[in-house]
Amino acid sequence: MRVTTLSLLVLCIQLSVYANGQDKITVVLRNTEWSKALTAIEKASTYRFVYSSDVAPVNKKIDLVVRDADLPEVMEKLLFSTSLSYKVMPDNLVVLFFKVAAAPEIRVTGKITDENGNPLPGASVRVKGSTQGVSADSKGDFAITVPDDAVLVFSYVGYDEKQISVSGQATINVSLTPSAKVQDQVVVIGYGTATKRDLTGSIVKISGKEVADRPNTNPISSLQGKVAGLSVVNSGTPGKAPDIRIRGTISIGSVTPLYVVDGVFNDNIDYINPNDIESIEILKDPSSLAIFGV
Repeated sequence: MRVTTLSLLVLCIQLSVYANGQDKITVVLRNTEWSKALTAIEKASTYRFVYSSDVAPVNKKIDLVVRDADLPEVMEKLLFSTSLSYKVMPDNLVVLFFKVAAAPEIRVTGKITDENGNPLPGASVRVKGSTQGVSADSKGDFAITVPDDAVLVFSYVGYDEKQISVSGQATINVSLTPSAKVQDQVVVIGYGTATKRDLTGSIVKISGKEVADRPNTNPISSLQGKVAGLSVVNSGTPGKAPDIRIRGTISIGSVTPLYVVDGVFNDNIDYINPNDIESIEILKDPSSLAIFGV
């Protein structure tokens, strides 16, 4: 009688595991620790598990009964009532990880304007750290559905970017301010605009104060020694314009430089009072000639 009772007890708690060549898993577990259940699945298949004992219920007793089941069915029963999820990696490696609850989503609407309250059509609204985003309509209005804990990034060409945390706000109105950094990078030239970077090496700017401090009636004479590659040679004859050469050359088709004063082309600026000059720009390289279509 004792032998029979012992045999029945062993039969109730025994582990029956096998798998066929297609990884159809059959596992019969009764009152078995969760970690040992993973070991049983590994023996019944080609899968191997990686997990942290800090988040996995390794000592929890479970019943797991599956027959000719695929891995998703087995994992659904194995991870039931736990906070774990899984991902199958190459070589049948199964990684178990803590499943983070997704934040509830909220629909956010609002308007994007400039510092004067004018709408900014086409302004960009995106979720920080993701590719999700929308553009404002012709009136500057936008609408987007995002997680409640998301951070929205508002941007527009020529304006400083602004970041605002949603934090349950259903309406977010944003006013963007012009970017001083962007404006400083654009230079107005003869036929349009160009980035400051493209002109840095070809144009040198001298402030009017530096010219006015010199005791010369001709403002160009005051540039001697201030610009690399610029040669100013005074003839010594009163009233005669100095000989000016930039890197050893003269202006195209002329022995004198070309001056542009308030958009007007001149070959002589002796008549201009040095105290009235705000700044002088010197075009040093051939690339700068394109400003005037040469």
